[in-house]
Amino acid sequence: MVLRKNIEEFMEYVPLIKCVCSEAMTEEDWREIQDVVKQPALEREDVTVEKIKQFEFKKYFEEIEEITMRAEKKFSLAKKLKTMREEMKVFQLTLFPYKAKTFVLKAYDEVNAKLDDQIVTTQAMLGS
Repeated sequence: MVLRKNIEEFMEYVPLIKCVCSEAMTEEDWREIQDVVKQPALEREDVTVEKIKQFEFKKYFEEIEEITMRAEKKFSLAKKLKTMREEMKVFQLTLFPYKAKTFVLKAYDEVNAKLDDQIVTTQAMLGS
């Protein structure tokens, strides 16, 4: 009976634990949470379920959840931009002589198509 009560009590803190443990959370995001819960000395590594209960994080769940969602969105955008950069590293522009007077870019169409795709993706990211 006691174990069931402890599990039920723990389960109500799972959404908060999920927010605090998000891989997207940066130091800047954590400082925001410290400000919200009015615990500037509380380090992220020191957070336990007991401290979450002690400092009444539950009262600030909406603010903490908003900070976490913002952090996860930034994290997702950063990952997408990194992927886009990596995709562009594959391409090589090669110049080859043309009629002994000028040079022509080789593989220009592939690069241009990829850039067009990335512009569309970037515009979608800006809109989100």
